[in-house]
Formats: sequence, structure tokens, C-alpha cells
Amino acid sequence: MKQYLQWNEDDAMCHLCGSLEGAAGQVLEGLPTDAKTADVIQLLQTRFSTKLQEERFKAELGARRRQPDETLQHLYREISRLVSRP
Repeated sequence: MKQYLQWNEDDAMCHLCGSLEGAAGQVLEGLPTDAKTADVIQLLQTRFSTKLQEERFKAELGARRRQPDETLQHLYREISRLVSRP
């Protein structure tokens, strides 16, 4: 898109940073003033990439146990949710 719109690095960085909201926008906190769009993209990939979070998901699933007053249906839904994560 940067090339299509003929944006320079500053234009692309401003558009990218202005487009980020919520948890994605939090990656901008503490970002150096000389950061480039590639730096922001790398931070986003590190934080939200499912490849990097796969181990966390496996550990969460492995640690999941039925709580004392938890129904089997609720446990099933929770395990199904954990298994279906990308």
C-alpha cells in the first residue's frame, strides 16, 4: 500500500501508528522516536503471532483442570475454546 500510494517512510509510519487501537496500539508505548514501520510490524508480529504463542497455548491447555464447582459442560467449552485457537 505504501508503494501504491507513493508514501514516504514518515507517511507510512503515521498512518500505521494512527490505525492501531487497543492492545495493538500498546506496542507503541516506549517506541523510540526514530522507529520505522518495519520496527512496529516486528513488534506486532512478536506480540500477536500465533506461532510465537503456540507454546503458551499448549501450556494453558495442559494446566487446565476442572474447578471444584465447575460443570462438565463448562469444562468442555473451555477446553474446546483452547483447542480451537489458531
